[in-house]
Amino acid sequence: FLYDLLTGLEIQLTVDTHDQLGPSINKETVAWTDERQGRRDIYMTQVYIAPEILSAQSSGDSLTITGYNFGYSQEQASVKFTDGSACTITSFSNTSIACTMPSSHPNTLNVFTKGGKSNLGTIGAAQPDNTPPSTPVVSVADISTTSLVELPKASWNSTDNESRIVEYQYKIIDFTNNEATVRDWTSTGLSNYVTATGLSLAVAHQYYFAVKAKNEFNKWSPEGYSSKIMVNSPSLSLPAAPSNLTATANSSSQITLSWQDNSTNETGFKIWRAKGTGSYNLLSTTVDQNATRYVDTRLQANTTYSYKVKSVILVGKIPSYSAEYSNTATATTSPRR
Repeated sequence: FLYDLLTGLEIQLTVDTHDQLGPSINKETVAWTDERQGRRDIYMTQVYIAPEILSAQSSGDSLTITGYNFGYSQEQASVKFTDGSACTITSFSNTSIACTMPSSHPNTLNVFTKGGKSNLGTIGAAQPDNTPPSTPVVSVADISTTSLVELPKASWNSTDNESRIVEYQYKIIDFTNNEATVRDWTSTGLSNYVTATGLSLAVAHQYYFAVKAKNEFNKWSPEGYSSKIMVNSPSLSLPAAPSNLTATANSSSQITLSWQDNSTNETGFKIWRAKGTGSYNLLSTTVDQNATRYVDTRLQANTTYSYKVKSVILVGKIPSYSAEYSNTATATTSPRR
């Protein structure tokens, strides 16, 4: 196990079972057990890390110092002001020291432990925080929307135990479009939520939020990410189906279709075709908006084809068809001469 002096947690290590060499760490003491070649040897060592002061706050003649790596033995630690006077320790832990100050002292001090001398601390002033805020946990009010200009509300939470968060920023990313940035980093100040408006979204695309937090020492957190939000087709008035479809054979390989356009909001027409008594298949061609005619080519001679037509609205890449087909029309190509 690896014993983390900063957090007090033990982390299990992966040991090479062939070499049979592994550590056992208890606070500052490291014991290596070597069972290679049938023998059992134990090697002892100790690890010390220099202390770090984060803040020093006074109340009367009492001083509280917070930081890291103060150690586990009060007898081995001391607090000294820069004029050489000492602060008498009254309580002690790896991350906090309380002591009684002399009647006269400067405002600057150091902590001394077996790990060495700390950075210089100033009473009443927080020391630079080298630890960024935690990664924001981001949630969204909904994972789908039919709006093309607004995404559901996003909210997030981040913490910084050593200092305070002074700013949040968010970014919106189009996951479907190769992670393209839709809105670059935008500050929300201290607000931990946003409803993003004024966007240009695409139907059938997925979007997500990235969020980061900054503390008062200008340290940015890692980015946190929301769930993906799907943009669905907005509610539409479906176009009316065409009517009066006719099919006329022009030759051994062509049939002309004609119909009546009954819709005012279609973006085109789609045609289904069946050969003989076979099933209908959708043709790849989309006939233009307001068109009333289509010539089907490269057909087989002396063959019967049946057709039906729907009007269509395309929003983004998602088609919405008229609720009904047109009537069915049939024609037979002429024999080949």
